[in-house]
Amino acid sequence: METSPQPVRFLDLMVLQWKHFAKRKTNWLVLFVFLSAGFYGLYQGYAEKQKKAATITAFRIEKDSLLNDMKMGLVADTTTLEGKRKFEKSSSLFSGLWYTRLPSYKTPVAPSIYNIGQSDVFTYYYLFAVENFEMQLLKQTEITNPLRALAGHFDVSFWVVYLLPLFILLLTFSALSAERENKNWRLISSQGITEKQWVQSKFLIGGLLVFIQLVIVLAAGTALNAARFKQTPGLSDFLFIGTTVLYLLFWVSLLYFINSLRKSTTYNAMIAGIAWITICLLFPVLTSKVAEQLIPLDNTIISTFSRRPQNPEIENSKSFAANMINRFAASHSLIQNADADSTKPAFLLRTYHAYHYLLSKERWPAVQLYFKGVEDRQRITNLSSILNPAGSTDGFLTALADGDAAAYHLFTEQTKLMHAKLQDAFYPALFADRPLTKQDYG
Repeated sequence: METSPQPVRFLDLMVLQWKHFAKRKTNWLVLFVFLSAGFYGLYQGYAEKQKKAATITAFRIEKDSLLNDMKMGLVADTTTLEGKRKFEKSSSLFSGLWYTRLPSYKTPVAPSIYNIGQSDVFTYYYLFAVENFEMQLLKQTEITNPLRALAGHFDVSFWVVYLLPLFILLLTFSALSAERENKNWRLISSQGITEKQWVQSKFLIGGLLVFIQLVIVLAAGTALNAARFKQTPGLSDFLFIGTTVLYLLFWVSLLYFINSLRKSTTYNAMIAGIAWITICLLFPVLTSKVAEQLIPLDNTIISTFSRRPQNPEIENSKSFAANMINRFAASHSLIQNADADSTKPAFLLRTYHAYHYLLSKERWPAVQLYFKGVEDRQRITNLSSILNPAGSTDGFLTALADGDAAAYHLFTEQTKLMHAKLQDAFYPALFADRPLTKQDYG
C-alpha cells in the first residue's frame, strides 16, 4: 500500500533553502557585490559628511577669530601706533561694516551619512555682511533645482532604493518556475513540500539576506556617527530604518505576486524587470515633468537679485538720498531720528544701507514665493507614493537626512534672522553718526 509523504517542518525547509542558496558560488558572488555596494555608498556619505564637518569647523574658527580681532581693537592700547591703528579700524563705521562678516552653517544630522541628498545643490554655510541679504544669498548659491528623484549620488539611500530591489529580484523571480522547468519540482513535492511552502521559504531566506545586509551597513554607519561625529541614534534614524524596511517589503510583495501567477521564468524576469525600470526610472522622471508643468518657476526675476543693486539717483540727488534715509528710519523699529545731513562723511554710507534695507523688504516676498514653488514641486514628488514608491522613498529619506529643499529654505530663514540681528547691532551707530563700540559688536 502506497503511503503519502510526511509534511516537512518549515524550519527544515528553511535549512534546505539555505543549503540550496549556499551551494552556488554565483550566489555568494552576487551577495558580496551588493554588500560591497552598500559599504561603498556608506563611504560616499561619510566622505561628504566629513568634508562638511571639517569645512564648517574651519570656517567658524576663522570667522570667529576675525570678529574677535575687531572686538579686541576697541580695547587696544591707543598710546602705541599699532594699538591706535587697531582701535580706529574697529571703531570706524566704514571699516567696521566692511570687515564684519558672520558665519552661518548647517551641521549635518546623523542620517546624512546615509543620504547625500541635494547637498551638492544647496549651500550648507553662508558668510554674510550687513548689506542686502538677498544679494548675498543668491550670489553664493543657485537655488533652482529640478527636484526629481535624484539617482546621481551613490550613497546608502541609492543602494536601498535602486539596488536592493534588484537583489530581491535576482533571488526570487524564479522561486517556483525554475524548479518546474528544471524538472526538480516532482522530486521536491514528493517530500511533502507544497508550492506555497516552497515559495514562502524562498522569499524568507531572500528577505533575511537583504535584512542582514541592511543591518550590517546601518550598524557601520551608526558606529561611524558615534566615533567621528559624536552623534547617537535618534528618532530620524529609526524612521530611516522603518521607511527602508517598508519599501523593501513592497518589493518582496510585488515579487511574491509575480510568482503567484505561476508563469514561466522568462515571463517572470520580463515582468519583474519592467516593474523595476518603471518604478525606479520612468516614474521619477515623469513625476518631475508633471511637477515642472503644474508649478512653473521663472528664475529670471530671482537671478537679478544676485546683482549688486544700484540707483544713480542716490549719488546724483542729495534730496533723494536724504528721503531714502528718512523712509528707512520710519520703517525700522530701532531708528527714530536718523541723521540725514548730506554734509556728514557717512551720508552716502547711510544712504547705501537704507536703500539696501528697503529693497530687501520689497524683494523678500518674491524670494519666499519662489521658495514655496520649489517646495511645492518637491511635495508633488514626495506625495506620488502610490505611483512612484521609489521617488517618494528617496524623497522621504532625503528629508530625514535634512538635505531637501524645505530644510535648505528653513536654514535660509534662520540665517536671515541672524542677518537682521547683525543689522540691529550696527544700524543705531551708523544712523546716529557715532563711532562703533564694543557693545555694537556684541
